[in-house]
Amino acid sequence: MIAENDVVTLDENQRISIGIRIQEQRMKCGMSGAMLGAYLGINSNQVSRIETGKAKCSLEHLFVIAQVLNCSADYLLFGKKQMPVLTQRQMDLIEQLHQSIAI
Repeated sequence: MIAENDVVTLDENQRISIGIRIQEQRMKCGMSGAMLGAYLGINSNQVSRIETGKAKCSLEHLFVIAQVLNCSADYLLFGKKQMPVLTQRQMDLIEQLHQSIAI
């Protein structure tokens, strides 16, 4: 559990950071602002405003954006990239498999 004083509020800087991650992911997917806007039912200017932190992104929009851009909402909100967590047993099995097929 996180301490109360460690909770970050959603301020302008956080909105800008979220917008930057949305824009980076959109560009990585080769998608225009207009195309993303079509999925959201908004125009490209509004997408630009979300990406620059000038407009708030609704929960409904975030839900669609994460799906369309094939990333987690956790990444868009907090920048956390999901890394698989493997047990030691799984890592050992992967190593054994790798050694068994290595030439």
